[in-house]
Amino acid sequence: MRTREKFYENLNKKHVSLEKRVERFEFQDVKTLDSMASKAASLHAKMKKAHDKWIDLDIKKDDLDEAWKKTKEISDAGIDKIQSVKKENEKRLEVAVKNSEKLWKKYSAAYKKYEKAKDISDKEASAGRQVKSEVESFVDKMETAIKNFERSAKALGVDVSSKVEKYKTAMRRAHASSMVKFGE
Repeated sequence: MRTREKFYENLNKKHVSLEKRVERFEFQDVKTLDSMASKAASLHAKMKKAHDKWIDLDIKKDDLDEAWKKTKEISDAGIDKIQSVKKENEKRLEVAVKNSEKLWKKYSAAYKKYEKAKDISDKEASAGRQVKSEVESFVDKMETAIKNFERSAKALGVDVSSKVEKYKTAMRRAHASSMVKFGE
């Protein structure tokens, strides 16, 4: 029989002293939960960083979208101007065509920047959603670990409410960070 199984068998039969119960409780469950609390904080920071990066890129994409729309409006106005000038005389038409070509180049450049920013933003949103999924999964695992910890402590007659609250706070913080939306 393995040592762990034997320990729990003896624990159930009340052959394990109170000191051993507390020792086992402290070294196994607390270390695990401390590690999970640390990982929760790390995941929270990772989620915040991913979200901040996504917000910056999304704002940039929106700015480029506005610039692209404005240059499109200008380009459309240039095309209308070409049609009216053509009726009046050929020389004015040539000047309008040159102006329109410049505007078209600006429009094309702005649109390319917009598309690139949109692609980057979509990739960052996807990465953010992946981190969000990881955080949600971790929160579920941590919640189960906390419940098991409380149950074990209660069975041993040990008050761990202050420790449990610390772990629940870390879990809630990680869970709150997973409420972020990425372009959804």
